[in-house]
Amino acid sequence: MKIIHLTDLHLVAPTRKLFALDPLEHFKAAIASINLNHFDAELVLISGDLVDQGETEAYIALKEALKSLKIPYALGMGNHDNRAHLQSVFPELPQDDNGFVQYAIKTSGGTFIMLDTAKEGSHAGELCTKRLAWLSHTLEKHSDQDIFIVLHHPTVETGIRFMDSIKLQDVEAFANIVKKHNNIRHLFFWPRTPANHWKLARYFIFINALIKPSSSSEP
Repeated sequence: MKIIHLTDLHLVAPTRKLFALDPLEHFKAAIASINLNHFDAELVLISGDLVDQGETEAYIALKEALKSLKIPYALGMGNHDNRAHLQSVFPELPQDDNGFVQYAIKTSGGTFIMLDTAKEGSHAGELCTKRLAWLSHTLEKHSDQDIFIVLHHPTVETGIRFMDSIKLQDVEAFANIVKKHNNIRHLFFWPRTPANHWKLARYFIFINALIKPSSSSEP
């Protein structure tokens, strides 16, 4: 299983720039590179801060750009995103019973769980009781599969002051749930690929290298 992880696109309305740069052009360059060099990937994860100011126009630009991506993708919420605007442009985007952008995706290597850690009126991460209950139920439902959890906010100290100041606030509650499950293989979150924070269009490639019993010589 090969997965591409993108985050922090920070797209803006087409008439605007971000720090004199055009994040959309960076994103289009990343898509072109993925299509050319990683067409064998199974999924592209985009784990939040899809846009910079939550603008509807920026989400429309995102949707148009994604039309050229030749690989299925999954979108997540970040602290710069506006849930209502995102859902208005992507009505097909799954959500839980409480309207949060949380859903599970089955792949050949296991199930990816997309979490919505955006907190209204704050840049810090939050998993309220409703979102945690959904996570607990979803983990139980997929207890027979390898699990990969995707969220925007870091769950650990990164050593980067501004990131640590807005990391997930509900770490202990989150940990109390996930530690009950020994089938969780990986957490994907924000600091791995700060694309436009560093003025580049980067992506991270994840290849599932878990060793499983097999009579074949293939990995």
